[in-house]
Amino acid sequence: MYGKSAILFCYIAIILLALVNTSNAQIPVYKYSFKTDFSIPVVTGSRAYRNTFSGVMSVNPAFNAHTPFGVYATAGFNYLQNKTANSKNFNLGVLEVKHHILSPYAAIGYEYFNGGNFFWRADFSYRRSFGRFSRSLVPDTVAQEPQLTQQFNEFAISSSISFYSDEHLSFGFNVGYHLQQYSFDPFPYYFDTVNNNTGKEDISNRNSFITFGLGFTYHFAPFKKQPIRESK
Repeated sequence: MYGKSAILFCYIAIILLALVNTSNAQIPVYKYSFKTDFSIPVVTGSRAYRNTFSGVMSVNPAFNAHTPFGVYATAGFNYLQNKTANSKNFNLGVLEVKHHILSPYAAIGYEYFNGGNFFWRADFSYRRSFGRFSRSLVPDTVAQEPQLTQQFNEFAISSSISFYSDEHLSFGFNVGYHLQQYSFDPFPYYFDTVNNNTGKEDISNRNSFITFGLGFTYHFAPFKKQPIRESK
């Protein structure tokens, strides 16, 4: 809990520091960019899922198309993995489960450039997510059961702040919130098989996540007719 709060505090402090350090430098406006984020997901949704799984990683490569007005569009995919390590619900000597979620998505957002130092962006995305469970350390009776898979809609809001290392490459921090149109129900798969103490009343809420991470962005050639934008 304290570690997550510290990450959030550092992220807010960096944003405030960067906003104070404004300048009137001229800023390249790029047509296209490629970005990749590496994050840690924190489960905030249904109690059943939150007590069963903990976040492992989230990888988010994407291609961006920019406009001279700060608005941009994004197409990419997100891979997110959770697992039952330190689960409150299951005896891990019997069962270890990983939940893999692959989500192609499209997003629209706005970005603000500050001099030649940094840029801040925020976007909203729609994702079509495909989930599946993989199992290890399980009895043969469990391993022979059908794989559980899901398809569901997901919506996400994300924000990042990045600092330029040269004219094209930047590195920074990101935070996001993901709401899934999916409710985790452990009973069809785990009930009477392992030590499951999840209550039926715990599975009513939708799954959701908060992600904290790092990433980089590579910007391609500027617009030919409007190669720079004045910072204000």
